[in-house]
Amino acid sequence: MNRIAAVLFAVARLTATAASQNLLPDPSFELGIGPDCSSQGIIPNTWFQASTTNPGADTWSTDCATAPGMSPSSWGHFTNLGTAHHGVRFVAGWGAANEAIGTALVVPLVAGNTYRIGGWFALSEVHRDNNGYDVWVTDTSFRLTGAFVGTLGTTAQFNVWTWHEISFRAPAANTKLVLDPRPGTASYIAVDDLVLDVAPPSPFTVIPGGAPGVLGMPRLIGTGTLLPGQPMSFVAERFIPNSPLALVIGATAIYANLLGALFVPSPDIVVALASDAAGGMTLPLTWPAAPPRITLYAQVFALDAAAPQGLSGSNALFAQGN
Repeated sequence: MNRIAAVLFAVARLTATAASQNLLPDPSFELGIGPDCSSQGIIPNTWFQASTTNPGADTWSTDCATAPGMSPSSWGHFTNLGTAHHGVRFVAGWGAANEAIGTALVVPLVAGNTYRIGGWFALSEVHRDNNGYDVWVTDTSFRLTGAFVGTLGTTAQFNVWTWHEISFRAPAANTKLVLDPRPGTASYIAVDDLVLDVAPPSPFTVIPGGAPGVLGMPRLIGTGTLLPGQPMSFVAERFIPNSPLALVIGATAIYANLLGALFVPSPDIVVALASDAAGGMTLPLTWPAAPPRITLYAQVFALDAAAPQGLSGSNALFAQGN
């Protein structure tokens, strides 16, 4: 019981760590010749503008004297955020103007390999609509070329940095990465501390369970390596938007039927959460440093009138630390 609680309540603002080589040469926008302290549309020359938009994506800096960039308080965009996630610089692109950014990779992708891309994201306080960034792997320096591999940052928040990641299978030996803010009239999202690396094998085992609801069968995903002291998260999808959720954590599995749903974990800990406007939820955690080889079961449930007996539920996950 106490071992499980250590996992759940060690929520923290985490610094991303890569399990292998980061293929991005300047993941936190600290290197290369940067902008002056007032101009829009300039990013460090380790990156490139991946669209013809004028002025383009912008660099922000908390120390313009040593690493030029606009002040986070300019135009009220990141006043309360106030700082980069790491270092002094971050970059932001506006979806309404397709302010895409890109960079050459340290080494090309290997076709067929599975990679992870993640980073820290925060919304503008002025433009709070959030469509996220579409991720493209390509050999050109322009958006909408090569292969689309997923979307990052769709649940980013304003005034705080949050971690988001996806995994994808490389379609070819691509040499560049492009982040393209999805079109939206008010979607301006800060990006910092990106990582692109070979995805570690998942330590999570999916166990069928739950029950379908208004958006079909809900899903629970686990991310992270489950190494001591390293970031991990639970990600829920396909629940009623903006509704209460219950994350159930147990030390054992009970496989009980409850209101038409297969309930897998023993209900040792129940955490009250809520879905976002898309019906999803992300809970960032830190896997505890001790004791070793902690195990748990997890599952998410919600009241849902469209469910067979009023209760929808995700699959369960089994996790064991390394």
